[in-house]
Amino acid sequence: MANRPVVGRELAKALRKSAAPFRARLVVMAKVPVAGAVKTRLAREAGVAEALRFYRAASRAVLGRLAHQPFWETVVAVAPDTGVRANVWPAGVSLMPQGGGDLGARMQRPMRMLPPGPMCVVGTDVPGIRVGDVRRAFRLLGRCDAAFGPAEDGGFWLVGLRRRPRLRDRPRDRP
Repeated sequence: MANRPVVGRELAKALRKSAAPFRARLVVMAKVPVAGAVKTRLAREAGVAEALRFYRAASRAVLGRLAHQPFWETVVAVAPDTGVRANVWPAGVSLMPQGGGDLGARMQRPMRMLPPGPMCVVGTDVPGIRVGDVRRAFRLLGRCDAAFGPAEDGGFWLVGLRRRPRLRDRPRDRP
């Protein structure tokens, strides 16, 4: 893809043209690192500056480790939407806006917009995530419809879906 960010529907169209069918995609949900806008619960305990420092370090570690792997195409889903133009994202990754809504709606958006094929979604606040963790999830999606990385707090650090193309009813030719 070009050096400029490719976003939204433009991204979906570009990926359809450039990527192999059913290419695995890793979507990294990220926020523009701005004091007071990231890790707000941590900021209440540790302070805004420390929360921002942690977020920058964690997101840099996650993106540095996962963004340029040959096993999948990486798409960074950015909040706020205007953040796709920020100069903080690694070169060579596709960017798309997260859009509005709760976390579920924002995670569903790339599932709907990007071409069919296995997709895993992770956040930037999982500094211990390894390439092998994501590869294992994609292998599971070869035989399962979904894969999850359960977190100790009851949530998930990874959500993956197989995502097959949908066949639509079309008029059939009659003999």
